[in-house]
Amino acid sequence: MQKIEIGNDKMPNIDFDLLAIKIAEFDFTYKNLQKITGISRATLHNVLTGKTKPSYEVARILSDTLPLSQKDLMAIYFPNAKP
Repeated sequence: MQKIEIGNDKMPNIDFDLLAIKIAEFDFTYKNLQKITGISRATLHNVLTGKTKPSYEVARILSDTLPLSQKDLMAIYFPNAKP
């Protein structure tokens, strides 16, 4: 499986804490999330600890993989948007 690294185009703002909480709620670990998504462990770590913003591709893959509601997706990827 091809590893996906962070690209040049980054999400402008995301709620790193909420993303990490949601991943933990669904009992994902870096290891199994890496295996399911193909995103490298280093990239997952950097995104989930807020060291770097995810590329749009990484954000899309995480969104497709995690069973998140539309409300959760909006809160994570557009934290400053008004409802």
